[in-house]
Amino acid sequence: MTPDKLRAIVAKNIKKQRVLKGLTQQQLAELADKEMRYISHLERNKANITLTVLAQIADALGVHPASLCEDGSAKGTGLKPPKKVGPGIDYAISILKGIKAEI
Repeated sequence: MTPDKLRAIVAKNIKKQRVLKGLTQQQLAELADKEMRYISHLERNKANITLTVLAQIADALGVHPASLCEDGSAKGTGLKPPKKVGPGIDYAISILKGIKAEI
């Protein structure tokens, strides 16, 4: 998985979770202590996201940070999406899995 693909997945998942929770971009921005414009850019895949911001947004949404990085294309099949990611992405995901307990 390329960094661009991962960023697109994160963008899609942030918006999906926000809508599922019934939040506006403004409400999510306030919960995550971010500007609404930045949330809008993230959801439209127009801005990069740091691990810190990913954790803050996940916390505001009440989800695990790693869940925002998951590709739901294999959802409902009982299968996980193939793991074709570089070592840097694997490392970042492993950090995210442990970050929620530290927040």
